Amino acid sequence: MHRRDARANPHQTAPFERLVAAAEAKQQQAERRSAVALYDESISMFEQALSSAGDPTTGGRAAPDEVQNATVLLAEAIQNKCELFLKLWEAEGQHNGGADPLGLLGEYTAEHEAAVFGQASELLRASALRYKSSGGLGSSLSELRVDALVNLGNTLSLRATVAADPGQVDTLHREALECYDHALAAEDDATTRNNKGDALIAYAEFLAEHGRADDAARAYEEALLAYDRAVQQSDSQKGDNLPMLLLDYGSALLSMAEFCFRTRRDVPRAGALLDEAEKRLAVSVSFGRGSAAVHTALGEVYLLGGEMQNDMSSLDKAGEAFAAALRIQRTDADGLIGAAETAVLKSKRPEPAADASTATNSATVHLSQAADLYRSAFASGTFSGTLKEKADTLYNYACCLSALPQGADEAVRILSTLIARGLITREEARADLDLPDHVRSRL
Repeated sequence: MHRRDARANPHQTAPFERLVAAAEAKQQQAERRSAVALYDESISMFEQALSSAGDPTTGGRAAPDEVQNATVLLAEAIQNKCELFLKLWEAEGQHNGGADPLGLLGEYTAEHEAAVFGQASELLRASALRYKSSGGLGSSLSELRVDALVNLGNTLSLRATVAADPGQVDTLHREALECYDHALAAEDDATTRNNKGDALIAYAEFLAEHGRADDAARAYEEALLAYDRAVQQSDSQKGDNLPMLLLDYGSALLSMAEFCFRTRRDVPRAGALLDEAEKRLAVSVSFGRGSAAVHTALGEVYLLGGEMQNDMSSLDKAGEAFAAALRIQRTDADGLIGAAETAVLKSKRPEPAADASTATNSATVHLSQAADLYRSAFASGTFSGTLKEKADTLYNYACCLSALPQGADEAVRILSTLIARGLITREEARADLDLPDHVRSRL
């Protein structure tokens, strides 16, 4: 949700007031209908209003605070348009994965997605410039309204996810955090602290991915402090949603646990973080809001714990949590994929004292279940994400198929398509020991 201040002012010029009111109405229409074209109309109306604001031939100058408000609303309209644009892109192909899972990709390649992200980056740049200018020509962050600062932080943080250059991504993350800090200095607020926590987690994951583990660790620690303050300050009378704050907090703890396990090889620290994540998520579940996402996050906590400790009981808990998510929404793609990943891990951990034949049969049963769950996720109509996220899931599905009797041909077809689309490299696939030799040799 974006924060807005659309207070009327009797000193507005009539034409300016009418144009802004019409632009706001059009923006609300765009939100209800999820229509990019209506956002374009709204943006054009705001721009027309602002271009006439200082024209005395329209009946006089608009008041400075109303020009500022219209500028913030314009920035918000551009931001909302971009968010919808990206949402629609991520939903591409979500209804095409039934008969053929590769239908999820449509006809798109990595180059197509780069072009989409380039368009999104330009929209977000335009939105950010409007937010920054809302305080007046040459204004600093300290001169912006709190709602403009928060929205600017959100815009910069989102732009960091679509920018291609790592140096630019780093700069955008740091600028976003500066905006949240200015907003919090002016008005301490649980939602803003939660937004800051989200931005810090995204920054930490970026830093870890680019080999800056110490910087990532510091960002993670700062994020946990932000979430902790957000939960402490949460007030339902102010509209704060404590169950969702706890979901975000638990998901952040899970992300840091994965970092400690995979990057730092610090299993005790990762285990302690998973314990904390489980506590936060269990409290969120206790509110009884019927959120599949909370159960899915809890399943991911148990899934990582089972992988770390080679513990079948944790994997059983993961399966139960994903099943709970699917009872709430049986077509939930995240729950289906989580259940599939759980079954794959179980296939690698035979029951104690099982002989070789029994272990092989058990593994095949789990892998067959996983393949069915993947296919259900692809056919669910709820599977969305970037091309990379879709490719990652299809890759995992191919790995699952490759370990099944008669699954090699389909695995090779999927992997070969991912390679041809530029979504993975041939070298990566051939070096992956999770794929059997008879599959890798055909790539």
